[in-house]
Amino acid sequence: MKSIEKDFNEVTKNWHNIYQWTKCTKISYTEEISQLLLKQFDLIKWTGDGLRKNKFKQDLHIGYCQIDKDPNQFMEKRFCRALFNISLEHFGKIIDYEVPLTEPKQGQGKKNHGDIDLLSQKENSLFFIEVKKHKSAESLLKAILEIFVYTYRLHHFKMINSLKLDYGCSESTTIVPAVLTFSDSRSGNQIKEFYKYPELQNLLKRINAELNKEGIKNIEFYVVEEFIIEKALVSSLIRNKDYKIELSKPISIKKYNI
Repeated sequence: MKSIEKDFNEVTKNWHNIYQWTKCTKISYTEEISQLLLKQFDLIKWTGDGLRKNKFKQDLHIGYCQIDKDPNQFMEKRFCRALFNISLEHFGKIIDYEVPLTEPKQGQGKKNHGDIDLLSQKENSLFFIEVKKHKSAESLLKAILEIFVYTYRLHHFKMINSLKLDYGCSESTTIVPAVLTFSDSRSGNQIKEFYKYPELQNLLKRINAELNKEGIKNIEFYVVEEFIIEKALVSSLIRNKDYKIELSKPISIKKYNI
């Protein structure tokens, strides 16, 4: 605990640096870091430097990939595009992917604020979805921090309505943050065995409480179950190196109430 606490004390206390701290990806540190974050939660600041203010929707996002190598190779970005090309029971219609949160024109000292992996709309809810690839070794803590920061920050700095407007959503649309991972990933295993992580449970409760203050729903958790990766994606050449990516088989996604 002393070793990780020393490292933690050296991290600048703002959520941008916290969620990008590499130690957060390690499952072995999950409980210790969760405890440290909870203790100092109110001391951690928010920074909006370099955060995109508008033009979140990208017109070139039409579900295609530019591919030089095996077009059917399973990759996270291709998987997200395949989901974009279908509707899902839990999430409704995927309306975009890799939604940029970084202001493009920053100059020197550019801040990178990441992307929302998937954006989906179901009735009056807009889902912000953080996706973890199959067999990912990243911790559930990392995924929780990412989607918390991505979601809360847009509300904190009053940019959420600009994003809603970009996608034709009313200001009353409810934001639902979510994590989507695979049963063969480390984060998927942690979701299924969440009872083993009491400190992470406590941190999640605090994070959800902060989200709720902004009118945001609790973070939801979904696992792709028993999905055979081999030949799971099929592609069709549209033009030049642009391929439309689709799923070759049905996908089963289970929601976990944790």
